[in-house]
Amino acid sequence: TCRYIKQLKAMGKKNEKSILEFGSIDEILEFLKTYDDIKIKVSRSIDYGHGFCQYVDDKEGKGGRKSSEFMDKCTIEELENMTAKSGNELARVLDQDDKEYDLNKPVYHCWIKQLANGYTSKPNLIKILEKAKESTWWPEYDDDELSELDTFITDSCGYEPDEWMKYFDAFDVTSVLSNDKGKEISWGGYWFLEDEEWDIVLIN
Repeated sequence: TCRYIKQLKAMGKKNEKSILEFGSIDEILEFLKTYDDIKIKVSRSIDYGHGFCQYVDDKEGKGGRKSSEFMDKCTIEELENMTAKSGNELARVLDQDDKEYDLNKPVYHCWIKQLANGYTSKPNLIKILEKAKESTWWPEYDDDELSELDTFITDSCGYEPDEWMKYFDAFDVTSVLSNDKGKEISWGGYWFLEDEEWDIVLIN
């Protein structure tokens, strides 16, 4: 009985393969054209590193227990001056005009992360890959073209995860801007981008 159940689970298990596991764009296109029933998951994340932020749900700011990251209320100018004293410039996450910045809410030191993932259609991915392949940007001498595919996408739409989702016309999108503990952020500023990750996974 246990063996039969394991066999059923194995039969129902989906195969997942990142496009980074392929050798070239042509290999991906061939794979996509081979399978009719295929799901495509696109993901993009940015680790903005250390910065300042305000939280969507701010219990500390409403009189709760204060953490070591708590800074109390500040103006944008004060935050920019603090950043400048350390020899850096305060960049914004998403909100370039500070529309979401609330002078009535406290600011926190925090580690800022942004993640978005969603699903795109096979025709959309094929169209994007063919554009990348035909682009004059593409270096003919590059033997590892897939490792630079994100550069083509970023040049086409922008580097932020939400911009990627729009570019892929993604659906069932999940998008979160949070600290390293998963607490959602309403406004964030940083001065050094730590890391970026992306993936496109084919599920059949």
